[in-house]
Amino acid sequence: MDYAATLLAHNHLYNGMLLTRDAGFLTGYYCSGGTLNGQHSQVAYNVMHDCYDLSALRWNKLGMVYLDAGTCHVDVHHNLFWAAPGSLQRDMWFNTCCVDVREHDNVFHGLFTRNSAELRAEDFPGGRPFRFGHDFAQPPALPKWPQLVSQRFEAAECSSQSAGVRKTDAGLTDLQDGDWFAFDSVDLGAGWRSAVLRFASDVKTLNTDRSARAAPRHRQATDPLVLEATVHDGAHEMVHKQWSFLYNIPDAAWVRFDRVPWGEGYRRVRVVYGHDGSVPWQLEVRLDRVDGPLVGQVTLPPTDRDRGSHVQIYREAVAELSPQAQGVRDVFLAFRCEDPAPSPKPVVDFEYLRFEQYRGQLPLQKNEVKLELRAGQHDGPKLGEFYPRFTGGAAHVREFVAQLETSPTGPLFVVVRSALEEPIGTVSGIRLEKSAEPIDWTGLGVPPRRSEGETGDWQFPAATNRPRSAPGELFRPSAASRPFFRATRLAASPVIDGELMEWQGRTLELNHSLVGTVVDESPAQAWLGVDDQTLYVALRSPLRDARALVVAGHRWGATDGVELALQEANPPAPILTLRGWPDGHFCAPDVAGVSEAARTRLEQAVTYRAAAGADAWTCEWRIPLAACGLDPQAVAALSCNLTVRNVAQDSWRTWNYAGGATYDLRNGGTLILGAGQTLLAGGLQEALAVWLDASDAATIERGPDNRVRVWKDKSGNGRHATQAAAEFSPWYDARGLNGKAALRFNDEQKTRLDLADLSERPMAATIFAVVSNPEPGLPNNHNPRIFTASNGKEFDYLCGLCCSVPGTQTGGPRLIVYEGRDRWARSVRVGCFSPYYQTFFRGHIAEILVFGRTLTPDERFRVLVYLTGKWEL
Repeated sequence: MDYAATLLAHNHLYNGMLLTRDAGFLTGYYCSGGTLNGQHSQVAYNVMHDCYDLSALRWNKLGMVYLDAGTCHVDVHHNLFWAAPGSLQRDMWFNTCCVDVREHDNVFHGLFTRNSAELRAEDFPGGRPFRFGHDFAQPPALPKWPQLVSQRFEAAECSSQSAGVRKTDAGLTDLQDGDWFAFDSVDLGAGWRSAVLRFASDVKTLNTDRSARAAPRHRQATDPLVLEATVHDGAHEMVHKQWSFLYNIPDAAWVRFDRVPWGEGYRRVRVVYGHDGSVPWQLEVRLDRVDGPLVGQVTLPPTDRDRGSHVQIYREAVAELSPQAQGVRDVFLAFRCEDPAPSPKPVVDFEYLRFEQYRGQLPLQKNEVKLELRAGQHDGPKLGEFYPRFTGGAAHVREFVAQLETSPTGPLFVVVRSALEEPIGTVSGIRLEKSAEPIDWTGLGVPPRRSEGETGDWQFPAATNRPRSAPGELFRPSAASRPFFRATRLAASPVIDGELMEWQGRTLELNHSLVGTVVDESPAQAWLGVDDQTLYVALRSPLRDARALVVAGHRWGATDGVELALQEANPPAPILTLRGWPDGHFCAPDVAGVSEAARTRLEQAVTYRAAAGADAWTCEWRIPLAACGLDPQAVAALSCNLTVRNVAQDSWRTWNYAGGATYDLRNGGTLILGAGQTLLAGGLQEALAVWLDASDAATIERGPDNRVRVWKDKSGNGRHATQAAAEFSPWYDARGLNGKAALRFNDEQKTRLDLADLSERPMAATIFAVVSNPEPGLPNNHNPRIFTASNGKEFDYLCGLCCSVPGTQTGGPRLIVYEGRDRWARSVRVGCFSPYYQTFFRGHIAEILVFGRTLTPDERFRVLVYLTGKWEL
């Protein structure tokens, strides 16, 4: 029953979802974990690891605890999660519209290579181990649960009842419309949250009519009167609908519900909504039009932190309604933001609203029966109501539950309202309940047994078998799909003192949150440099108050700090992780399966210093490449991620985030240390069909007007790009793109170059182009062409090669990549359409590589490293 909260604690769950998908070890879907007594279900002090849901691995979403849409009233706390390599690298996922769900003090370890028998104290939440798993030899004492306070009232012992109600050994019977019974001197102000009715009936028609729930429910005169978000009669143009909720609700947006039967009016409005912003919003209830009479206003404080696309955790908010709202009226729900910013970001999602506590007496629906709980007298304030059903017979007692409003001490009346002409059944009794406060946590979070009294080793469950495959590796994103950053080549080594006076040039912004969204507020900044032997890293983390820095214990996640993860990009090597704190302490932690020897070597060779200022703390690293097990002369690129933790602002800032642990290098990007042409050696060199490189002056032939007549092909195939007419020739610009030579094209002057055919029959091709087009071209010049080909008759994008700028996009130096299969490669052009002379490019083209086949992910990655490093993209 939903009012009896569930306790799930001290369990050991592992190797999950081997035969099913789209779920987790613990999954909920439109269910309640305990609504009526204010005591949520508790998921606490469990150990969960290694989930293999193929859907989750493919989507890189969901989690070991997956509370799907509509799951309510669950607390998830003090759990230990870990994920072995190849398993799902996520701990928890809350789908949208999870109401009153709370999570805190959980710990997740990604790429975890130890097993349950090898756990350490520091692996657990707060560094405090707890007992988990079965122990048949010495089972622990069971905690007290559920923790409820109750008071029981037998119906036959009622203090008074209406005429016609008959007392029997089974309780009160012959109950019909208008009958009542009462219990004197009930402390209704004691905080009772629910009432439980013990009832038996052989009347099969009890509450069987469901017409009042037919859509649209806002046209049904019921109490409560429900306005479902997705069944509205009109909405602001920017408001979108998904599943059971509305989203993308901007400031001043509205939703309309037509012909709402207010009748004599309602006393209260309740709204279910989600909000992951930082400032409250207001929901206004207005009549007849969006600026009509205001009859209710609900404050909507934040309900959740930013977790990605939609708000996941919702709440309820209530407010009073004006008695002037009566009759049949159109209702407008208007959303207002209290943020003084001119265009606040939409952060509120809305599921449903209901008007409660009808001021009059609604007519009963067909077959409707309810037992109303009222205070003081039979027509006193209504505290709640039961909706009983057929129980299987007059001797079969079932329990029905009602939520209660608070009221002062006085007689408790139970009043029958029935649309049936026959007696409804027999009431055995009523029980009032509430949760015990505060919760008694005795028996929860108990420490593990020790091998020898109080001084021996912790006794954890034995190691568990793991699946032999690692399906997560099948869905790992390629390195080519992640961002690239070129480390600055340093002429002199910086002084490692924590101050950043020497650092200039290109900055890497750490502006992703741990849900992968870009956050403009308080991004951290990093500078990366390299010389022949060493990698240098400098970092600045903004502060609001330097006094709020937390470093005690140096526990990652619970203290302010920075994390740097490195891995040789190709082929992948062990992940090396470094963590540093504002007080100058650093370590190479035992994560991601790094060997003790590698970890120790790194700690001994690395230099780290930090300094704290008024508005930021800064740090510097000196990391010898040889200490990372790398050949300084051979390594061209590293997989890398940098992450900063700010405890006071409860924020994480990282370079790039896809999920799991921040040191899992599916996150981050590629750090380029060097980018020579050797990256194109072997099969890549042989696959080149065309190679145009403006930085190689020997490949450029130009006239006295500085216009290029020939751009020579470096592939060895002799497919030079030419233009005999000076008026259509591009210009040579010695510093055209990031200080290096490039060719400048102009769409107004129809500049372009022509090449020989690449093939007599359709072919596959992969094209990489380094371009810059900061200025827009002609108004109708969409998808300006960079490198094209066709069959000489049909348009390039229909039958040939079409490497172009998307739409009307403009921007600075960047890479454009195109891949085509079974495409014609005649009438080859640079800077314009094929086969006709139109859709010209405007901007600089620095280098074009055309490979005569599709490339493997590793080959594509090598080309991207080469071009990004060479052109400092």
